[in-house]
Amino acid sequence: MVLPRRPGISFCQYTIADGQTLIVENAEADDRFRENPLVTGDPNIRFYAGHPMTDEDGYSLGTLCVIDRKPRKITEEQRELLKGLADTAMSLIRSQRVNRGLQRYRRFFDESLNLLCIVNMQGVCQEVNPFMLEKLGYEKAELLSRPLMEFFHPDDQPAAYKELAKLNTGQPTIKFENRLRRKDGSYIWVEWNCQPDLENEQMFAIAYDNTPLKEKNADMERALHHKDIFLSNMSHEIRTPMNAIIGFSDMLERTSRDARQQDFLNAISVAGKKPVGYH
Repeated sequence: MVLPRRPGISFCQYTIADGQTLIVENAEADDRFRENPLVTGDPNIRFYAGHPMTDEDGYSLGTLCVIDRKPRKITEEQRELLKGLADTAMSLIRSQRVNRGLQRYRRFFDESLNLLCIVNMQGVCQEVNPFMLEKLGYEKAELLSRPLMEFFHPDDQPAAYKELAKLNTGQPTIKFENRLRRKDGSYIWVEWNCQPDLENEQMFAIAYDNTPLKEKNADMERALHHKDIFLSNMSHEIRTPMNAIIGFSDMLERTSRDARQQDFLNAISVAGKKPVGYH
């Protein structure tokens, strides 16, 4: 039964403050409680036995208690039983906390939009998340209990084995890139971050799909290549007529001309030589 929380008068307050089992065989005969409203009025407590429920950090969450309207005595066996029940209740509370935490982590694992997996120290898949299955196109059974290296591009495997060796010494992997084979035979580029857990002989790995970035970079490289070809062609197209103009201006310089014609010829020569690299 949960007693009302009234500052300074609760039986449970004494139990929590003492940090140990509290037994009150007859509250009317106990100086601490004879005038307590819970004794003089409803629920007319006479007998109280309670044990504090304390978590692993030393915080008391309440008490497990037994009350009666009649005075009673309690045996040592019953006292131990009360303590055992309180400890069991506390264990259940701790288990609920752990389960809630595990549920949050499970939801993160299942709903992540990155490739997540747990592998043993030999690189064999133990668990994979749904997004990884979706991205690669495999069934879960096709990935589990198989070396992840089997899905790496052959050209990437030597570097990957070196990373695996480092992981086995406790060193994490950061931003390791390789290609992963999909079920249809195509490959995607991924970037790995992996944390080893040597104590439990496993590794936690997360991979980001870098394929869109790789494709974008490839498009940029192609565009730059085409730009270089265009500029080279344009330079050639410009040089040909300009060389002819320069040649004719050189020939004109060998002929007689007045001052004004010389100025025009000089302007043509200077303007024509700049684009084609003459000095």
